[in-house]
Amino acid sequence: MSEHVFLCGLSSGQRAEYQDGTALSLEPKAGNLKLKLDRMRKRLAGAEPQRLTDFVEIASYVFAADRNTSRGPLWDPGFGGEWRRSFLLVIAVRDLAFWRQPDVKETLHETLGFLSEDWWGFEFVENLDPVQLQDYLGLKEHEVDASGGTSIVLFSGGLDSLAGAVQELVHGNRHVVLVSHRNLPKVGDRQAKLAEGLGAAHKSRVTHVWVDNSLTSKLQDREVTQRTRSFFFTAMATVAAHIEKSDRIRFYENGVMSVNLPLATQAVGAKSSRSTHPRSLQLLNGVVKLVAEHSIDIDNPFIWKTKAEIISELAATSHAPLITISTSCTNSRIANRTYTHHCGACVQCLQRRISTLGGGAAELDEAECYEADFLTGPRKDGLDRVMAVESINLALDCADISDQHFVGRFAEPLSRVLQSHTSTERDAVSKKLIGLYRRHGLTVRTILDEAARLSDVLDRKLPPSSLLALVLASRLSDVNTASFETPQKLPEPLSELEIAAAPSNYIFIAIDHARHRILISNRSELHGRAIYPIMKLLIETAQKDRLEGLLPRNYRSFQAKEIANKLANPDAGAVTAAIKRARGDFAEADMALDGTQSDPNAIIESVPRKGYRLNPNVRVLKPEEYESR
Repeated sequence: MSEHVFLCGLSSGQRAEYQDGTALSLEPKAGNLKLKLDRMRKRLAGAEPQRLTDFVEIASYVFAADRNTSRGPLWDPGFGGEWRRSFLLVIAVRDLAFWRQPDVKETLHETLGFLSEDWWGFEFVENLDPVQLQDYLGLKEHEVDASGGTSIVLFSGGLDSLAGAVQELVHGNRHVVLVSHRNLPKVGDRQAKLAEGLGAAHKSRVTHVWVDNSLTSKLQDREVTQRTRSFFFTAMATVAAHIEKSDRIRFYENGVMSVNLPLATQAVGAKSSRSTHPRSLQLLNGVVKLVAEHSIDIDNPFIWKTKAEIISELAATSHAPLITISTSCTNSRIANRTYTHHCGACVQCLQRRISTLGGGAAELDEAECYEADFLTGPRKDGLDRVMAVESINLALDCADISDQHFVGRFAEPLSRVLQSHTSTERDAVSKKLIGLYRRHGLTVRTILDEAARLSDVLDRKLPPSSLLALVLASRLSDVNTASFETPQKLPEPLSELEIAAAPSNYIFIAIDHARHRILISNRSELHGRAIYPIMKLLIETAQKDRLEGLLPRNYRSFQAKEIANKLANPDAGAVTAAIKRARGDFAEADMALDGTQSDPNAIIESVPRKGYRLNPNVRVLKPEEYESR
């Protein structure tokens, strides 16, 4: 993994000390980054908040480095290795002694590592030409009623952030500062209309602030995932909180999207956003506590609500007509083309339509606003289609899932949620999370049940590439709808007698060929192009060795280079990295769920001088046997 070096805000003399690195600068005329927090109130007084100004610049440089460094192609042939990047940022700061503290650097490293799944290293040098915080602010006179306090609300213009702003205004008496990113004129216009509508109904209680952040023509936007976006917006929101003397920053997003269980089996971890994940907000809280001049808490009040539940509450208020103006589409935000309103193909559009149908607000979210009907319209082949089908399948799987199967299937992502809670809270949090996904699944099941007309199927009126047709086909147990190779037929795995006789602490494992995942009891599932083919090879080899009558000590092992060659990939290092990540996920899940330190060889065993193999104590089942345990 190559290291991407960025020299941030350094003088020409300081840059000369480094042989390589991309220069980043916020200088008004000579720089290659633009930053403005516009329409803030003129309330700055007293000494310059140097540490906070450093934080704003650090966040800007991090976000720019993220956007300027591609993760590689969507379908990474290198076991997902290219998706995880390594950064070293050399940054000029004002409060040099503070930023050089090991615990401060570790906090930045841990927070950004979790958000982006990249490695972040920092070196800090003295800022020889510092600017004032006011230079990044567009100020204006604006009288507000802040007698009840002030809330800072991240405001994308989507349904969740709109519902959050309404909740703050309707159920409280605070002044609400909406912080938006003005990245596209069309999206910015809709954000402004929503804010104007809220402001008209709640006089002197709404301030709309725009963050204008862009790369100049000297740099390129090479990466659309932008997993450090919430770090950047936390810094901007902290500035707003400083000016308004606010004690809280709120990210309003439904719990299903915040927790973001793995949707598509092809998606590696870095593709799954963690912007408002409970662990992310906990880590961001830690950063803010270090740099802010007064106490500020970051939270997500919608963490235990589904999107349909949120929209149901919004639709019952006088602000319901604003639903029509809101924008949720991912493609309308990042694509060169502009949609009439929503593309209808991305996962955000899918979740929006499910929530307005399930939340009783369909008449405020007309089907005509979508370029394609989300259920019955034909869908182009590609990542959006895969993600849509898998997100529906995930919801349907969770509609009637037992607590035990949920914990077994999603142990690793569940453990990440539990990390942000104390040990005494974890049982209750687990039940809340399971209930959240179960309610979401029941909403999706009801919508599909009402939409699936047998006559359309019999008369072949349903497009075969439509989401409804693809999901119906995928729910048939004997139909393999995935576009992967036909699996090699292997001898039968364990008998029912062997399964019944297995000790309770045995690990059971199964290959789900149709959905390209590995099921592992009491841990989680493994999926994606990084680890799935490796595990599939090790499992199938272990099955063959067992059926050939080999003693467990003689089961075959493979060096990383052998595995890479068998999978037609030249990068042996990527194999080692994928196995290391999987072992780390197992250990993280075990520690969070029951406080035990797992054996790294419990599933993927390292045999000295021979390589990797499936641990002979692991028992291989068919998927249907695994699900029935």
